[in-house]
Amino acid sequence: MNNCDVNNKFNCSPYVKYIFLVFVMGLALMSCSQDVRVENDDFFSSAVLLVEDDYFSKVIDRNTSKVITNDMFESTPEKIQSKISNVYTYQGELYFLLKNENKIKVYKKDNFEFITEYDFNGIGQIEDVVFPNVSNFYVSLSDKDQVAVVDRVNKKISNFLISVKANPNKLFTIENLVYVACENSIDIIRTGTKEVIESIALDGKPLLLSTNLDKNALIIFTKEESTYQMNIYNAATFQFTNKVKLESEFLTSADEMTLNQIAIVNNEKEYSWLGTSVGLFRIDLRNLGVYKFMSSRKENILNIYFEPISDKILMLSSRNQLKDYIHADSKTGEYTATFPLPDNSNLIYPL
Repeated sequence: MNNCDVNNKFNCSPYVKYIFLVFVMGLALMSCSQDVRVENDDFFSSAVLLVEDDYFSKVIDRNTSKVITNDMFESTPEKIQSKISNVYTYQGELYFLLKNENKIKVYKKDNFEFITEYDFNGIGQIEDVVFPNVSNFYVSLSDKDQVAVVDRVNKKISNFLISVKANPNKLFTIENLVYVACENSIDIIRTGTKEVIESIALDGKPLLLSTNLDKNALIIFTKEESTYQMNIYNAATFQFTNKVKLESEFLTSADEMTLNQIAIVNNEKEYSWLGTSVGLFRIDLRNLGVYKFMSSRKENILNIYFEPISDKILMLSSRNQLKDYIHADSKTGEYTATFPLPDNSNLIYPL
């Protein structure tokens, strides 16, 4: 107190100094708490749909796998009561593909309120769905060798049935083009005219379609006899660029490899991830044709998604009849967290 300025109460009172110090520390703690709270809110907003026993739909926390709700449809009378084959998100809506009923049911993404359903009975057997624009979505009809155009605005199946080659199944879209995987070819539909403008003949059967970061390449995964290959075409000219055989130490000549799903990392990372029945492949999108088999154990990667909020890969894995929900690094593929799920789990989907 010897150097105290009598005109400055702050300098003269140790109590005021103490109070001021506590105040500053409190502000700092509040700032830290706020950062954590906002981050957790963001994580919570990306929950994961978990389908058990084909159609019982839970919602789990993406970070912890803890159950948020045991029944995502409890507030709507329009419940799903048949096997969920696939789920798609578009324009704030969830589209559930129900092959057993041959229907597509649509719900609001934020509260799971029922919007409408599209009944394809009497039209054709639905296989896959793709959303090239806001106005319409396209549905492959495997038994009719056609692709149907659905009017999203008026919520009805239009009269546009586009004839394609045999057994159309997987669909993919880049810009204003829809690529249709048929028995031994890819038929290409221009959405403006709703006509097939080109067909790419393949040596094998197409199993899955994808693209690169710049969307100027079409990647076609095929099976020819017992060989699985990655075929690369120019997405604009449809010209062949390269072909690479997919190999794994877990894949024997007696194995039938299923290519379940591919996760395209859209945050300027350089890889995409292919989930198969023998494990995980990393595809180098900067050097197309380059890949690496990543799994250290044989497992069936049933679902795989890139989750932008966490910058992680989310997976549903099955090994020795046990199911795991997995987080993995989007660049290295390293597993960062693994959560056991009930054995009857058969589908995950990030909401």
